[in-house]
Amino acid sequence: MIRIHVNIQGAVQGVGFRPFVYRLAHQHRLTGWIVNSPSGVEIEVQGKSEAVSSFVELLPQKIPPLALIKQFNHKPVPLLSGEPRFQIRPSKHSGPISAVVLPDIATCSECLQDVFDPDNRRYLYPFTNCTNCGPRYSIIEKLPYDRPYTAMKHFPMCEKCLEEYNNPLNRRFHAQPNACPLCGPQIALIDRNENTLAVKRQAVELCVQQLKAGHVVALKGIGGFQILVDATNERAVRNLRKRKNRQSKPFAMMASSMSHIEGLTPLQSIEKKWLLSPQAPIVLVEKYGTALSGIAKAVSGDTPTLGLMLPYSPLHHILMRIFDGLVVATSGNLSEEPICIENRECLEKLKDICDFFLIHDRPIIRPVDDSVMRIVQGREMLVRRARGFAPFPIETRLVEPNGLAMGAHLKSTVALSVEGLSFISQHIGDLASYSTRKCYDKTIKDLSSIYQFEPQRTVCDLHPDYHSSTVCRDKPNRLCVQHHYAHILSCMAENQLEGEVTGIAWDGTGLGTDGSVWGGEFFRCNRTSWSRIASLLPFSLPGGDQAVQEPRRTALSLIAKTYGNAFLTENTQNQSQAEFKSMGFSHEEFCMLSSMIQTGFQTPKTTSAGRLFDGVASILDLCHINGHEGQAPQAMELAARLAKNTVSFDLPVLATKNFHFLDWRSMIRKMFDQVHGSGIASIDSLAAGFHSALADGIVKIARLSDRKEVCLSGGCFQNRLLSELAIQKLEADGFKVYWHRVIPPNDGGISTGQLYCISPIPDSKSSY
Repeated sequence: MIRIHVNIQGAVQGVGFRPFVYRLAHQHRLTGWIVNSPSGVEIEVQGKSEAVSSFVELLPQKIPPLALIKQFNHKPVPLLSGEPRFQIRPSKHSGPISAVVLPDIATCSECLQDVFDPDNRRYLYPFTNCTNCGPRYSIIEKLPYDRPYTAMKHFPMCEKCLEEYNNPLNRRFHAQPNACPLCGPQIALIDRNENTLAVKRQAVELCVQQLKAGHVVALKGIGGFQILVDATNERAVRNLRKRKNRQSKPFAMMASSMSHIEGLTPLQSIEKKWLLSPQAPIVLVEKYGTALSGIAKAVSGDTPTLGLMLPYSPLHHILMRIFDGLVVATSGNLSEEPICIENRECLEKLKDICDFFLIHDRPIIRPVDDSVMRIVQGREMLVRRARGFAPFPIETRLVEPNGLAMGAHLKSTVALSVEGLSFISQHIGDLASYSTRKCYDKTIKDLSSIYQFEPQRTVCDLHPDYHSSTVCRDKPNRLCVQHHYAHILSCMAENQLEGEVTGIAWDGTGLGTDGSVWGGEFFRCNRTSWSRIASLLPFSLPGGDQAVQEPRRTALSLIAKTYGNAFLTENTQNQSQAEFKSMGFSHEEFCMLSSMIQTGFQTPKTTSAGRLFDGVASILDLCHINGHEGQAPQAMELAARLAKNTVSFDLPVLATKNFHFLDWRSMIRKMFDQVHGSGIASIDSLAAGFHSALADGIVKIARLSDRKEVCLSGGCFQNRLLSELAIQKLEADGFKVYWHRVIPPNDGGISTGQLYCISPIPDSKSSY
């Protein structure tokens, strides 16, 4: 007879781990116990030596599907006498916290069978769950993961639910959100005047009727409210755009079933896999022309992708089975604000947008938006990391414990290191609005509270005026990390790289160490140091941030840089301005912008690849004014994908002392002459040539380094065509290429990169 003590850390709470261990111990006729602790689970087992050895061998091999073991340690302890059986003990509430809080998980197939079985007591019950599925992160208040510390503390279990909860052979054994129609949360449909129109099953049925009639409905989901409307009703979708003040940004859609999606557009097998996965993200799939004839054009406009998802909660499944089609399913928020999570908040903020509200009485502890994914080079790339993924930790080789990374200003996230694990928050959003900044501050307190975390080091962006930088200005051991270096570090962290790499960071904006706006950068770097070896040739942004909204301004700047300022001067004297007529400038505007470009007044310099995309999109007559972030680059990608041939462009490398520029001027000249001269090339082929030339330029600069490891990061690499061309051309040239999968390449990954930075901190104001 022997007895051992086992300590396990990782994703072992809320996944059916204790019931699994209970059954495994009984199968081996072992006595002992298992207990949840703030750090994970602790186990003691006693029995015959061969039985204990088999238990230790099988435990990590047979764990539940959602479980993940990070550490597994065991040691012998003294035998105990008189122990009758193996049991699950009440959770420990003291000790260091390192247990993993699980993300919210899509409804499993067994629970769906319960929901749609007329003889089951949970028939059409919208809060059905078990240890393999359901809400986690959105309902937990603190660790350990027990019902009194969740939003379900308000719903005492009935006798039957309690019996399931205490039965080790039941899949709802210790399922903390366990509930049924008798004891659990309930739903209701109300109108904007707060009149209750229906409850329970009838609420869903009436909701579907209102959707079919073209009305806009707010639905309280797992991590917040969504806004729904019939995706085939052009008038209804346009009405939603008008009410939500969402001019052109594409909407995601939820389909009743996979067959509805496959009837809409062809899918790759990996896209199907992720649509059906426990994480159930929105998957951005390629558009294929006429197959979209049944969908309202106002859903996605002239973007290269469709955002599609399947139902992921019982409420969604019930509603969509009755609806039998596709609905727009967009975030339930006001523009630039976090999604609503409280019934009162939703009614107050969305009453001018939504006609009806499908609400329930289970509190949502924190907002968790839908995750968004795209397939690049045959594998997944998250572009928004939230429901289903956050706050699950990533494997990194962190040296510094207890670090807090503040992230960026746009697509903000925060990250912290606890016991060697990197926890990245859910997507928070852009920190321009007060409500988003408030949500950001709360998220930091929230995660710090869950993990009883006190940072020993704080890392932020180099930009001094970002909210994410100002809130930690007085923190001890503060480190400021340059934005684009953090991008490369995030790619290194995800891919477990520590040595020197060539890093290519292309995005819209980020403060450089010289005070200018960077965004088309090439680095040679590791975790402790970096040097900037090249960039795109700089150009100006007339009006600064206004040029971000108006790609046509950047187009003028690119043309002036290519042809000389005199070219614009000649056109200011020619009232017709034939070459620029499509851009929509008045004569006064054109003259003003020409003067700004020539004098440099309110015209900052930039090397931004994102702004280069903007300017070229305007030159090609694809987008002159952005209706939403990324509209111009999206129009470029769509045009390039439709091209039947590719125009050849060359981006020469200009060498200066210790630095290189990728020169785009000959490309702009050829492109402008094709569009406004006697050229015969199509706009699509010019857009395709632009993408190909950028990828060729990336290879040229990579060859200047003696490193074969190349990291691609930054928002521009969300562009599937650009990423795949760059990856393919680099690999063909002998480079080993690393890019993102579970950490977004955009600013949502900045906090991960900041956390991964290793640097001595001489004082509280150090920069890097």
